[in-house]
Amino acid sequence: MGMTGQSRTTVLTAIFLVSVFGGVESALARVGAVYSVPTVSPELAAAAEYTTRSDQNSYGSPDRTGIMRFSLPAQLTGLDTDFELARQGDGTWTGEGTDGSQVAGQCGRQDKKWFACQVAFTSLKFDTIARESLLESQFGRGFEFQQRTEVARVFEGQPIGVIRIRIEKD
Repeated sequence: MGMTGQSRTTVLTAIFLVSVFGGVESALARVGAVYSVPTVSPELAAAAEYTTRSDQNSYGSPDRTGIMRFSLPAQLTGLDTDFELARQGDGTWTGEGTDGSQVAGQCGRQDKKWFACQVAFTSLKFDTIARESLLESQFGRGFEFQQRTEVARVFEGQPIGVIRIRIEKD
């Protein structure tokens, strides 16, 4: 009994996925991350949330490994900055950014699908000209640009927020 052309293609595709992604489950379990800036104004809530990068997956979720990695949205600082937080013996999480800044937080599972940290940054670097240019390229100069610029200024004055990493697939 030989394979049909379609069966052979399916098997080859599966082998490719396993070789590239280390297993189909791993490819499907990749996560998203969302960074939110707390705002006092409800009308800024939508402009205070950004999708960002994380290299975590459900097999290496932060609550299992004690390590959390994420990128701070460049729309807030004007710079690409990655962070790694590590769980400390007292239950807090601390780490450093690629720009030399520090981050500390309280972290834990938000529910079965999300791991969340309330974080605060110190010595964070900002490039306001690059930030404005990036926001303009993404949102034009209209209402959303104005809202996101206001959120970024709030963040610059008080660099805190919540990073949520999706650790389980729907």
